[in-house]
Amino acid sequence: MTTIIRGYSLRSLFVGLIAAALFMCTGCAAPEKEKPNIIIINADDLGYGDLACYGATGVQTPNIDRLAKQRRMFTDAHSASAVCTPSRYSLLTGEYPFRNGTTTAVFLKEPLIIDIGGAKAAHALYKDEMVGTTLKKKTIEWIKTHKKEPFFLYYATTNIHHPFTPAPQFKGTSDCGMYGDFIHELDWIVGEVLSTLDDLDIADNTLVIFTSDNGGMLNMGGQEAWTAGHQLNGDLLGFKFGAWEGGHRIPFIARWPGKIEVGTVSDQLISNVDILATLAAIVNRKLEADEGRDSYNMLPAFTGEPSEPVRDQLVISPFDQDNIALRMGKWIYIGAQGSGGFWGAEIGSHMLGGPAAHLLTQQVNSDIENGKLRIDAPPAQLYDLEADPTQKRNLYIEFPEVVEQMKTTLANYLKAERMTPFE
Repeated sequence: MTTIIRGYSLRSLFVGLIAAALFMCTGCAAPEKEKPNIIIINADDLGYGDLACYGATGVQTPNIDRLAKQRRMFTDAHSASAVCTPSRYSLLTGEYPFRNGTTTAVFLKEPLIIDIGGAKAAHALYKDEMVGTTLKKKTIEWIKTHKKEPFFLYYATTNIHHPFTPAPQFKGTSDCGMYGDFIHELDWIVGEVLSTLDDLDIADNTLVIFTSDNGGMLNMGGQEAWTAGHQLNGDLLGFKFGAWEGGHRIPFIARWPGKIEVGTVSDQLISNVDILATLAAIVNRKLEADEGRDSYNMLPAFTGEPSEPVRDQLVISPFDQDNIALRMGKWIYIGAQGSGGFWGAEIGSHMLGGPAAHLLTQQVNSDIENGKLRIDAPPAQLYDLEADPTQKRNLYIEFPEVVEQMKTTLANYLKAERMTPFE
């Protein structure tokens, strides 16, 4: 979904939560002339290893790489959920998805098939291969129309969510099948947006944030890409839907000329749930007590080099709520066995995930053997991400005191009304 807001005034109910929180308060926001343009490009299912600037070799992403060179690139960024809808809920509201129960975070044990009568008729009205190019065209036209006023653009691309339907000019351009070709189309889309800002001479007053809603998915196209040598999430363990790092560690790039130092890399812990409070700070909008309850103002990490972490704790929701995870400093605690993601057990399954995915990926984890959980695997998981970023060894047994501390902290967060302090 692509939503455009003109001059910070509401244009879509879907973005009403973020718009109301940031820009609808008269008399408390920054003066109009001081507001930058703000563009959020939220890619779909783009993994940590899907961009050249994050280590990919089977795809070429020169435009996103250019954005990275002109920016600050974050290496410890995460989606608040490893699932699309709750992740986007967090970005737009500044709240963890578990706060809204199962309204946005739906956890299913069996596939759900719904036959919506008008869906086929609606689908017949457009061509899949033209979605990306059409949304790009509409976006460029809108930017040109509103170049003279401060604007907020939330551009949520369909790339690279399956089905992989790049426009014909991108087919066969990568070394990893249609998955890579769809990344190439995404890179072109980003390049067109950046070029438009340059052509209109408004790039210097525009904050561009490029990120993804969760990690890469090991669906059929993902499996094809992996077999061709492309690791969707780099060396990270796991995939979309799961609590392992590959499910929620995401690319995150911010460019704001004159404000963000060029060519810098940050290892600050950051989440898409923090975007709301950060943008509120940029436009001098004080959040109310019931707004952005889990959102940290990461502006100091955008524009400076904080000596201490701006945030050092983060709750992450996977597909299965039993596997909800807590990041605390170098540690991550996962409340159950396995990834808590999709359960497909055979290579070739669209829902391949968890321990069974290791039959294809050959990744190493101490709890898994021959694509299955070991009989003696601990009941939950603890990893030291500083020493073991690829989560090869579960330290649950070795550090019981850390486990208990994090288990208690997580339980308290799940009951608390907010995570961030309110002043």
